Amino acid sequence: MNTDYIIRKLREQRSKVNQNDTEVWLKTTYSFVEEYFQIYSPRANSFHSLIIDFTTKKIFGLKPAEIANIKNQAVQYLDENIQYLEELLAEEKKNAFQKATLAKQYKEQQALAEKNRQMQNPQPKPEPEIIIKTKTQLPFGMAPGLFWTVFAGLVSSAFILGQSIGSAKFDREKSDYYEELKILKQDTANLNKTLLLKDTVILQKDSIIKTKQDSLIHMDKTLLGLSLLLRDKETK
Repeated sequence: MNTDYIIRKLREQRSKVNQNDTEVWLKTTYSFVEEYFQIYSPRANSFHSLIIDFTTKKIFGLKPAEIANIKNQAVQYLDENIQYLEELLAEEKKNAFQKATLAKQYKEQQALAEKNRQMQNPQPKPEPEIIIKTKTQLPFGMAPGLFWTVFAGLVSSAFILGQSIGSAKFDREKSDYYEELKILKQDTANLNKTLLLKDTVILQKDSIIKTKQDSLIHMDKTLLGLSLLLRDKETK
């Protein structure tokens, strides 16, 4: 994807942070980040973690403050990525300019060297050509006009046939590539759903464990109070 294009799209998404549904906005923005940086890159994973956090908290109920916090984090990620891409684009333009300058200088030096060589070693005047006309013997005693017509037809047919075979092979390879890419994206989406489900289950189990821990602490306090009460009665 073109760097100029992704910078423009990320800026547009940043301006829409408060216009659309937050979950839709997060997923749309992530699609641009993932398409440029690739799905397993740290930058794409950092933004995707916000989507997981939002989806998980949504199950238990999201407060306005939590939504605002997630939006702020997303905007910070966007600002950082936009700055990185702008610096990368500037570096690419700088390198392209330097390469073009070096190529121009090289061509100028080559032209100057060729000019100096020609001045030092002038070309001798060509001797007049002696043209000897000979009669060309063509296959099967064919007339020249007919022979060259047939020859040109054979060359054109061979070229068209080769182009057709090459085009068909390219289309087939392109189709296979798109199918593999489609399967990979589907597998990735299924993996993300599985991870999200597991994260949700883990959070639920953590909540249950915490509740049981609180119950045990309360029970310990109750038993301690009863123990102290019995001790006071025995002392009396």
